[in-house]
Amino acid sequence: LLLGWSIQCFEALSEGRLQVAFDPLVELGVSYYVVCRKSEARLPHIKAFMDWAEAEAALLSTLRSLQSGAA
Repeated sequence: LLLGWSIQCFEALSEGRLQVAFDPLVELGVSYYVVCRKSEARLPHIKAFMDWAEAEAALLSTLRSLQSGAA
């Protein structure tokens, strides 16, 4: 039994190492925020993190769409 966020389990789910055993799949409506000084937002390591976080959010959105379509 695993209780976790879809994005954390995406690879294992897509490879078949994990299976959704039963419904309902519960959406929690969690939001994430990145906070930094405006003057530091373009620093390479901060920009790289923000780009990565945006890509992860897009992946999560895609995963949710796929799960909704399979229901």
